[in-house]
Amino acid sequence: MRERHASGRVRQGVGEDFAKSVVRSIGSSLGRQIVRGMLGALLTGR
Repeated sequence: MRERHASGRVRQGVGEDFAKSVVRSIGSSLGRQIVRGMLGALLTGR
């Protein structure tokens, strides 16, 4: 069982926290590119 802070949030290791942050930023930028590409294709009528 993991330690809990006073706020009730489960404490994470620094590496785990960093990895989640990196994955989240990559996912959001990749998702944005995909959406932009799909919208561009729809609007240009390809």
